[in-house]
Amino acid sequence: SWPYVTSLLMTNRSTSLPALNYEFFTGLTAEIDKQEMAGQKAAVARLTKLRDRLLKLQAEISKQSEQMLEESKQLLETILAADNLPQAVQANMGRIDDMFMYLLAAEMDHAEQGGKEARLQKLEQVHNLIMDEIEGQTPPEIQLLNKLVHAPDQAEQAHLLDESRELLSDDLLKVVDLLQDQVKASGQTELVGRLGQIKQLIAARLPRP
Repeated sequence: SWPYVTSLLMTNRSTSLPALNYEFFTGLTAEIDKQEMAGQKAAVARLTKLRDRLLKLQAEISKQSEQMLEESKQLLETILAADNLPQAVQANMGRIDDMFMYLLAAEMDHAEQGGKEARLQKLEQVHNLIMDEIEGQTPPEIQLLNKLVHAPDQAEQAHLLDESRELLSDDLLKVVDLLQDQVKASGQTELVGRLGQIKQLIAARLPRP
């Protein structure tokens, strides 16, 4: 899997409304039925109109997502067909987003499961080239955080920090706080704890009045 901290820098073009699922619409319909049985005609009309609007919105988003997926498929095949992969990846970095990366990961899994070694190697090469491009565009502070997150132990983290003292600042601590907030929302408890440990190591190396 590609590094979490670096992945945060990817442009997110994908749009989704996870709350608008089957359970949501089932609950909304049940509420409409409840209001209808209670004789609340105004509430029924209002909720019915809301449901219709949300269903239309969901259909539009689904159509947009399908179109984006198709665009990502075409882009991936175009890159794979290029004579010069590094050049093709570099030329299309502005079009590579979360949807593309999800598709790339799925294609890699599919190729691996199907025993398509040649395609898998080429997909992995594309993935590595993309990650190299991202890292090259990434501020050194974020590169440091990425290394810290994936360090095998605290001793290695301490070594990395001691080698990069010029990058340590209160602003870096704020970045760690932002990352913690994001991973908390995704329920990644272990990563939250790791970031907390990294924050403590950084703070311990900052000069204090």
